[in-house]
Amino acid sequence: MSAPASIDGFLAELERLAQLVARMPDLVVREGDPGSGWSFNRRDRIIAMDGSRLRCESRDFNRGLVLHELSHAVLTRLQPYLQGDYLTRRDIYMAINAFEDIRIESWMLQRFAGGREWIAEYNGKLLGNTVPAFKQLEWTKLPPLEAFLAAVMARWWHGPEQVTLPKSLVPLVDEAWPHVERIRKAIPAPSHDAVSGRGAAAAYRGSTVQGLHCLQDIISPPDEFEMEVRLKQQEFWDIFEAGILPILRRLAPPDLGSRRRSQRPPELALFNRWSRSQATEAMDSLSLPALPVGCFAAAKGAGNGDPLPWESDLGAYHRSAQLQAGAIAHLTGIVRTLFPPTRNRRWEGPRTCGVRIRIRAVPQAEANPRQHLQIWERRSPPSRPLPHLTVLIDRSGSMDGDRMTAAFTGCVLVSEVCHRSGIPFSLFTFSNTCEEVVPWEAGLDDRQRGRMGGLAAAASGGTDMAGALRKVAGHLERSPHPHRVLIVLGDGDDGSIEVTAMARRIAQSGVHLVGLGVGPDTRAMEDCIPRARTCLQPRSIPGALAHALEEAVRLARG
Repeated sequence: MSAPASIDGFLAELERLAQLVARMPDLVVREGDPGSGWSFNRRDRIIAMDGSRLRCESRDFNRGLVLHELSHAVLTRLQPYLQGDYLTRRDIYMAINAFEDIRIESWMLQRFAGGREWIAEYNGKLLGNTVPAFKQLEWTKLPPLEAFLAAVMARWWHGPEQVTLPKSLVPLVDEAWPHVERIRKAIPAPSHDAVSGRGAAAAYRGSTVQGLHCLQDIISPPDEFEMEVRLKQQEFWDIFEAGILPILRRLAPPDLGSRRRSQRPPELALFNRWSRSQATEAMDSLSLPALPVGCFAAAKGAGNGDPLPWESDLGAYHRSAQLQAGAIAHLTGIVRTLFPPTRNRRWEGPRTCGVRIRIRAVPQAEANPRQHLQIWERRSPPSRPLPHLTVLIDRSGSMDGDRMTAAFTGCVLVSEVCHRSGIPFSLFTFSNTCEEVVPWEAGLDDRQRGRMGGLAAAASGGTDMAGALRKVAGHLERSPHPHRVLIVLGDGDDGSIEVTAMARRIAQSGVHLVGLGVGPDTRAMEDCIPRARTCLQPRSIPGALAHALEEAVRLARG
């Protein structure tokens, strides 16, 4: 395919199309990095187009993808439902996206009758342009879950009569198919102006769906169409959890491997819209997100960490935080100074509205009145890096007394600063076993503070540092944040060769590893963590943790 003659002009056309169909006059379409896939960022109202496909594919191909992404803008309201495994497990998230795509494209085929050829072109290329091409797919090279999703998508798009599936997949697809048919019908009326469910308002009031959106409704009450959109999203979710999720869990058990990013070459991926999505996009782009801390409340039973061998003590936490109030406020000020939103943002245009006029566009607008709304520019959205700080504390019997009390004090200091600065924070402890005390997904509330509050009196048992590092390594691999820091605090290691190997593996994975040795005989920590700070006095632990946090912010700032 020949590239469009003018990318800027074509992007302006796509943007006007998206604004008109989605009824979002401030929606922006821009070119993304080559191979980045397509996404919709609801927060910033930006549709990002795959840079390489934008330049090498036909215009109809890209028009179809714009329709696809703005259909997410119109219909997709998954944000309140995605908690726990739905976020941390890329395989489950990819499956949610696949079935949601079937739903929105069923609506698209009704809503945009003139765009059917556009949809057929991009789906033909992304799902196999012809049935024979689909039959040549090397099923054995696909993981079971991806093979299942590929089979469902193929049957949905090409039709059951046109696709011959491997015998191992036929029972699974047959089991899922009644639910797929229900998902295809879980859509609102094809037009904004012809709401099919006249009782949408009555059904919405007092429903679970209204409870999920209650704060948003206070700020901006929904119209009847938006109520129906939310009710249909709830219908989709009920069908997915009851009928599809059990199949997914059989195909992808919740082991560590299912939480890792696939290293499979992209050319083996059938559905490139999802497998190539970047991990730093916003939630509603339907690619695995890096979420702001506290963006969602923890789901019931999710994000609570592991069972602890000590009692929660919220009072102890609050007393420590009160005693350190001055230090917390001071360090928070430093972190915020080092960690501002990016100021050197680019001017983007042309736009229908903005804060600055594009002088060069004024003569064109005077000559052609149709361009009078394309003379504005505005700044690109602010952004800043998100470091993810994880602290691993040795709570073995040798840490009892001043060492454990100081470690607890330092954790209170760092956790409060991270919470106030919007930095993801995780806390693990270990003796004979390793416990996840504060998961970063849960944010910091009184429950998490209470779990930390009993830490000062929790020292007991032996030291399985290798097992603790192994568990934390899995936690760090699942983190969507690009800048990850692990602080290991203890009175040395257990002398195991495995400890050194695990520490090396963590460092080689891109994690910035910091070691803090507490006590006079902790030089051995340097053997597993190079440049570790050792022989620290207990009273210096809070300051050492604060210094490590500041260093992490500087590294993320880059």
